[in-house]
Amino acid sequence: MQYKERWEEIEEIGVGGQGKVIRVFDMQKVQLDLSILTEAIADIRGNRRSEELKEKIRKGIAKIARAENSMNHGALKILHSPNKARNFADAEERLKRELNAMQEADHPNLLKVLDYNLQEKWFVSRYYPNGTLQDRSDWYTGQVERALTAIRPVVEGVATLHRKGFVHRDIKPENIFVDEQEQLILGDFGLVFFEDPGHTRISGTYENVGSTDWMPPWATRMRIEDINPSFDIFSLGKTIWAMVSREPILQLWYHNEPSEPKFNLEKIFPDKPEMALLNNLLDKCIVQYEHEKKFLKNADLLLKEIDSLLNALRLGADLMSDSERPCRVCGLGKYQLKVNNRDRYYDTTIYNFFGLRPPGGQAFKVFVCDNCGNVQLFSCQRDSDPPGWAESTN
Repeated sequence: MQYKERWEEIEEIGVGGQGKVIRVFDMQKVQLDLSILTEAIADIRGNRRSEELKEKIRKGIAKIARAENSMNHGALKILHSPNKARNFADAEERLKRELNAMQEADHPNLLKVLDYNLQEKWFVSRYYPNGTLQDRSDWYTGQVERALTAIRPVVEGVATLHRKGFVHRDIKPENIFVDEQEQLILGDFGLVFFEDPGHTRISGTYENVGSTDWMPPWATRMRIEDINPSFDIFSLGKTIWAMVSREPILQLWYHNEPSEPKFNLEKIFPDKPEMALLNNLLDKCIVQYEHEKKFLKNADLLLKEIDSLLNALRLGADLMSDSERPCRVCGLGKYQLKVNNRDRYYDTTIYNFFGLRPPGGQAFKVFVCDNCGNVQLFSCQRDSDPPGWAESTN
């Protein structure tokens, strides 16, 4: 194999029916002039042409380099020989497609190819010794802003894929690597699909087209040609939920299902009002089949939603509701709804106590802090709340 000229095998990382992955070391990274050292040792031994000694020195220095710098490592993916591989023709085409996607969609938060040989059915990508997002489940627990800030570059990378006509199809925490700076890198393009009908389709007409726990339920046994970027949006939504909840799996679309409150982030973290804002975002990602056409269509749209939510969080915003909320002035009390005349044309309470008379068709909601008396007043239509409010229970 040609890769052995550059890559030294260290250990096997994984093996499957179609191939295996091996951690390798890049021997080209060891660019050392050994002449002075070898000649000095040769002088001592009286043998200036000891090739055996020179090779031992080279390997010793290489061993030190491997231990000192993980940037010198790679992950070699190589197919089994045709007589050992399962569905070798499909595996070969998948390898080509995976390589093509990584080369075309260049982004710092997408896995990079370092070396390849399609004729010999192998390629080498970056190796990340810090593991995956799945191994860092405690980093983002209950921290909406931190989680969205961390996943945003990955969403940006997926947007690059979508613009190039690719659908990743296998986004989940165990396929998102952690680099030396704790940045997240999306990898494993083995299931990537070309939206462009001009590309060769290698999958069957119907198939399970992703990881069952992370793919949309409406994609099960779907026609492969019907796959679109919304598939990745569902998986990204579930990934964000897992980051914040610290739970390994979200069943189906139950992040905001009344019958399954144990999955609702607002119930898991009742003292964090920002969870309502995050649920609003997830409502556009994790959906049932009948609502599939109503949610975000690609990663560019998801990126805009994330940026908007991050801006709101940095300004200290939360989703408005009639329930008690912490006071933003004293920080000790809670705002309580004192006046709500949205269903009444005229309310003497608000007029007498606050000197305000809502015009026709308008209504006011007035909240007062039970500790410092700070007042918040909101204008709304008599028949509906503004879009920034959760559904009223009053």
